[in-house]
Amino acid sequence: MKYYWLLVFTTIATVSRATDYTIETSQPRQTIRHFGASDAWSMQSIGLWDNEAEQEKIADWLFSTENDAQGQPKGIGLSVWRFNLGAGSAEQGRESQINPGTRTECFLTKDGTYDWTKQPGQRKFLRMAKQRGVPHFLAFLNSAPVYFTQNGLATNTGRGGTINLKDDCYDDFARFMATSLKGGTGITKVIGCAECTSVPVTGGQLCCTELVTHHKGVHSDATTSRIVC
Repeated sequence: MKYYWLLVFTTIATVSRATDYTIETSQPRQTIRHFGASDAWSMQSIGLWDNEAEQEKIADWLFSTENDAQGQPKGIGLSVWRFNLGAGSAEQGRESQINPGTRTECFLTKDGTYDWTKQPGQRKFLRMAKQRGVPHFLAFLNSAPVYFTQNGLATNTGRGGTINLKDDCYDDFARFMATSLKGGTGITKVIGCAECTSVPVTGGQLCCTELVTHHKGVHSDATTSRIVC
């Protein structure tokens, strides 16, 4: 029994002992450019809620840099917001082979025209982020539009890690990205993967490396990434 009590007292003493930390501001170890998050996948649903007051509250939690009447922060003040540029799996429904919660609409339609009413929930939170002063935006894709993929899907499952993009659709894919950003998101500046740095709130950033590498819809190596850019 005495050993049991000794263990308990030792544990309590260890947990309650104060620990001091010193931040050496004169000796930086790294530089963090942004504090950000992605709208995938929740915002497409939350952005369609009927309760706008709750949407505004969530937007404040994410984007606000202001304090409330008690001097407490209204939100975490994200400095970059990532927009998931959809590939069209939502329009395919069950045939997409993707769970409903992670399917996305696509601005580009099957007949080659653009429908800027697509992705309304995500676009709403993009506007809310801009309204609250978020200075930087980054678009990314998990897949090229399904019209451009070799298997006609936004998933690359079972393809052995090969790029799921038709050989004759590289230019179409690049054109889709630029057109969608300007027409659907209001982001007005597109940059290549050689300069993946932030751009002002006048537009946003499109990081091509992220668009085609390490995602389930389109897989490629660095060489292919440069070709798409």
